[in-house]
Amino acid sequence: MMRLLLVALGIARATLALVALGIALASPALAAKDVTRTVIEQTQLDEQVAAACLQYCQGNRRRGWLERVLVEPLGGDLYRVQAEASLKNHQYTPAPLGLEGGFGFKHVIRVVAQGRLDARTCRLQVERVHVQNDKYGLGNLARSEEGKVYRIQDCRRFL
Repeated sequence: MMRLLLVALGIARATLALVALGIALASPALAAKDVTRTVIEQTQLDEQVAAACLQYCQGNRRRGWLERVLVEPLGGDLYRVQAEASLKNHQYTPAPLGLEGGFGFKHVIRVVAQGRLDARTCRLQVERVHVQNDKYGLGNLARSEEGKVYRIQDCRRFL
C-alpha cells in the first residue's frame, strides 16, 4: 500500500511539473501550438518526468518521457496548456539458456494535465488531470491537484 501511495505521489508531482513547466515557452498564436521540442530543449521538464519514473515506476527497464505540450491562446493574457507524459513500468528477465524470449511485465501509464495560465500574474491553475491506463487506481490522487494555483516565475519571458 505504501509503494502504491509513493507511486501516486510521483505521478501527481510529475503532473504538476508537466503543467507548470510546460506553459513557459508559449508564443501567441491563433490555434494550439505544439511547443514540445522547445520545452524539452529549454527546460528540465523531460528530465523531471524521467527522474520521477526512475523513482516511482517499477521494473529494470522503467522509463518516463514527455509526449507533448500544447499551448492555446484563449484571448487577452490567458492560455490553455495541455501536457502529456508516459510512465512505463517494465521488468524484463531473459529466458534461461536454450529458451527463446523473456519474462516480465510492461505497463504504460499516461498522464494528461490541463491548466490555464494568466500571463499578467504568472499564475497557473490546474484545471484537469487525467491518468489513463490506471490499473493501480492512482487517478484520484492525481486529480487532487485540480483547482490548485501555482506561481510560474517570470512566465512572460517565454510568451
